Amino acid sequence: MAAPKKKANIDASQITVGSRKLEALLLDISERQKITAEQSAKHEARLAVLEERSAVLEEQSTAALRTISALLQDLRAMTFEMRQANAKHEARLTALEKGAAT
Repeated sequence: MAAPKKKANIDASQITVGSRKLEALLLDISERQKITAEQSAKHEARLAVLEERSAVLEEQSTAALRTISALLQDLRAMTFEMRQANAKHEARLTALEKGAAT
């Protein structure tokens, strides 16, 4: 039987990729990954804050819409009452004018 072949053990500092050594390239990639992970964590935190603010603003806008709706209802009721009062006063004025003309 043939003896099992030993795998060649090559040091990363001996391999060149482009104009850079593989070891330096791997270290650079690792550092970039750390920076990217930090930025991602910051963005996640910022997103959480923005989602919280969005929820608060949604609650406030819902409350504002309810208030506007209630005010509109009150305005419509007041308009109806004013029209009724105006019609009543017009009828009284017409009766007074007819009484004064005779």
